[in-house]
Amino acid sequence: MKRNLILLLIVIILGLIAYFTVQKPENKAKNYDFSYREFAVKDIDQIHKINIIKRNDKPLKFERQGKNWIINGKYLADETPMANILSVFKRVRIKYVPPDAAVENIMKSMIANSIKVELYDKENKPVKKFYVGGSPENTDGTYFVMEGSAKPLVMDVPGFKGNLRVRFNYTLDEWRDKSVISEDPESLKEIAVKYYMDKNSSFKIVKNDSGNYDVLPAFEDQEKIDAAPDQKTIKSYLLGYESKKCEYIENNMPDKNDIISRKPIADIFIKRDDNSTRSITLYMLPSNDEEIQEDRSGLDKYLNQNVLRYIAKTDDGDLFLIQYEVFKDIFVRYRSFFKG
Repeated sequence: MKRNLILLLIVIILGLIAYFTVQKPENKAKNYDFSYREFAVKDIDQIHKINIIKRNDKPLKFERQGKNWIINGKYLADETPMANILSVFKRVRIKYVPPDAAVENIMKSMIANSIKVELYDKENKPVKKFYVGGSPENTDGTYFVMEGSAKPLVMDVPGFKGNLRVRFNYTLDEWRDKSVISEDPESLKEIAVKYYMDKNSSFKIVKNDSGNYDVLPAFEDQEKIDAAPDQKTIKSYLLGYESKKCEYIENNMPDKNDIISRKPIADIFIKRDDNSTRSITLYMLPSNDEEIQEDRSGLDKYLNQNVLRYIAKTDDGDLFLIQYEVFKDIFVRYRSFFKG
């Protein structure tokens, strides 16, 4: 009898050990949800849509199209800020957990000033939704809170010092690609460059039926050069239209109305083989008036290396701050396409 009792106790003890070994981790998994800590997305290729929502500002909606990202269904996104934000999604990690005593004030600040970030996959299913706040005083790192959670965490990215919020806080113009001109030279049907301060240097390049190019005066009252243009020079010139980027997009500059009410320096007109067009008008910056070379005339007076920057206005209303050094190979003269 005693022996049977001992065996029974052994069986019960072994059963209890087995129960707690198998069941306890399962209960832990059920009772503790750590998803509020999981901000990183290991496979960023699964992200196809990004919404960035700031208080008192219009939401920005990014959608992946091939290798590019399109903002609000209209604008090409700049590669650099997009690479920076995707790096945050992939590499963000917990720096430390704020003390309980600080949580209430952190959450009040998050409610008032945070940026909401929403990530979706190709099927428009949510991947992550979270809020990005400010930085703790006297330390690096950034407050993040997962949607539905009241547990703020201080997050960082290896190698980055400062507030990650800056990578989410760009304006629309700062997010946008900085290309002013981005053309396939082979698909250009016509280019016209008009210099209002030097009409005789203006020109028009037109692709003819043979696939070569004619070079003509851009103004009706301009004298025509009766010679055959050099085709190699023309093709080399058209390569300059592949990529021309601005320094900044300046749609919100305070004195823009004053600038675009001035007499323009030049117009650039582009027509493609599909007959779509683009127009760009160049203006002097008021602050650069003193850089006009009064000892020169014509084109050299206004378009030269001493006038470092100009405002370019496109036909869709965008204003770009451009540099002479970037665009100078477009600013050539009519006669430069002819030998002799």
